Amino acid sequence: MLPLLAQVPQGATPRTLKVHLCGELTRTVKPGDAVTISGIFLPEPFTGFRAMRAGLVTNTFLEAQSVALDKKSYADIHMTPEQRATIAVRKFMWSNFVTHVGKRLPQLCFLLTCYHAIKTC
Repeated sequence: MLPLLAQVPQGATPRTLKVHLCGELTRTVKPGDAVTISGIFLPEPFTGFRAMRAGLVTNTFLEAQSVALDKKSYADIHMTPEQRATIAVRKFMWSNFVTHVGKRLPQLCFLLTCYHAIKTC
């Protein structure tokens, strides 16, 4: 888990935290989701040779108890018919603008080249 970009001061390194999700919580989050996780901090002791070198130092992880999504994904957003109509009108207006500019662009380029040719003589 990483903090949001707005939460990390400029020039600082983002910190990570290992989160364990068990059972039905495993499929609730996807990479890139902004979530609020509540749970229990637990120690994860080193084993083997690392334990001998580390002494009493342990890693900490979060055992998640509940996960709440802060933002909806685009697939979860339900639009009203009015919103769909507004989007359709804007797409139509944009397509008309693009075709209009596409028709006029060669004329503008020709005029600019004529103007530069006259100006340099």
